[in-house]
Amino acid sequence: MTKDAKRNGVSLRKAAGKRKGPRAVQALALGDYLPYLVTRISTKLLKNATPSFSSHGLTVPQWRLLVALWEHENLRPVDIADITSIERPTLSRLLESMRRAGYLRRKRVQADNRSVEISSTEAGRNIVVKTLPWALEVENQALKGMRKSDVRALRRMLKLMYENISSE
Repeated sequence: MTKDAKRNGVSLRKAAGKRKGPRAVQALALGDYLPYLVTRISTKLLKNATPSFSSHGLTVPQWRLLVALWEHENLRPVDIADITSIERPTLSRLLESMRRAGYLRRKRVQADNRSVEISSTEAGRNIVVKTLPWALEVENQALKGMRKSDVRALRRMLKLMYENISSE
């Protein structure tokens, strides 16, 4: 068993009565498996938020992009992809459709004519301001019953998990 597995309290072989092979996997409870839990939460949060985003003519990735620009102002497409976790081919189409819709603008970087920076327009910033209250409501619904210290710890742990899997 690896050092990390011991620290996390994971031992499939021990939990399975020292069985080897496929039967050892039986000790894994899907309901306790972190990738499954994160996927379930994400799916439910998106399902709950999608109607509100749609009522403003937005998809979840479009909203994420607008919030990233609202938070960081001018960004290169590669930075937007990193911040929002939107795949680059999808991001290119998204940027163009949102530019045509009037939510963002592109400008060439003075120092490097090959590079562009993306920024939100007033319309893009306004939609973020309009949608933040119910976006936070969706988050608050998920965090209901948790202490503030638990929420801070949860955020810290999720960020660490992301860093752990991003560095591989």
